Amino acid sequence: MLPNADGVVVRAAFTSDSFDREGFRAYALASWMEWYSHGRAAEESRRWLLDGTAQWLVARDLPQQQDKLALRAAFAARLLQARGRGAERAVHAWLSVREELGPCLADALAWRMVASLAQQMGEPRFRY
Repeated sequence: MLPNADGVVVRAAFTSDSFDREGFRAYALASWMEWYSHGRAAEESRRWLLDGTAQWLVARDLPQQQDKLALRAAFAARLLQARGRGAERAVHAWLSVREELGPCLADALAWRMVASLAQQMGEPRFRY
């Protein structure tokens, strides 16, 4: 983000075959949503929704990406349970959970929560 700017500038070098294109797309999308909401989407109580929605939008048409995220989310949930924290409590302390799990597992857990929410609401209602 650039101060006093109107928009989001993102640069990346796609030079490696191991570059995570879907992860970068989700990062760019989350950056745009944060800018568009004037930072409100990044407040801690909403951050899990921002992270999860970006992952969900990128992965919704990519079954392989969904499978990868589902495995990571299951592992993240197990880690939290082993440490005495449930996913329900995680949303209220998302920044510390994100720091504890790391972005890879935290994004997957957020994706799982958003995917569940979208499934319960119905995808068309969730998108709007």
